[in-house]
Amino acid sequence: MHLAAQGGHAAVVRCLLAAGATVNGEPEGGGITVEQPKGHIWPNKTGMISVDYLLTNIYNLGDSPLHLAITANKLEVVHILVAHGACINKLNIALLNPLDLAAENNNLEV
Repeated sequence: MHLAAQGGHAAVVRCLLAAGATVNGEPEGGGITVEQPKGHIWPNKTGMISVDYLLTNIYNLGDSPLHLAITANKLEVVHILVAHGACINKLNIALLNPLDLAAENNNLEV
């Protein structure tokens, strides 16, 4: 979801949402999962972790798909994510929500 949102791939975002991916990039409630390697401890007890969780918490430092779409000025994806319930108040590691990033990047259309 993160890469599709950042790249402005609206059709892929729609397809992922239809397949059950989470709109805010959280591991609960859907998404693609990978098995836990032996000897590693992950934050859930099922032995599975969402790829979205990895991207959100490791790669993107807390940026949700909406953060990334706004930063990349991908308005069609922004509209899709918001229409599907993306949280506009979710903070990233820098304590910025998606609307903060829109203002910072002069994305007034958002």
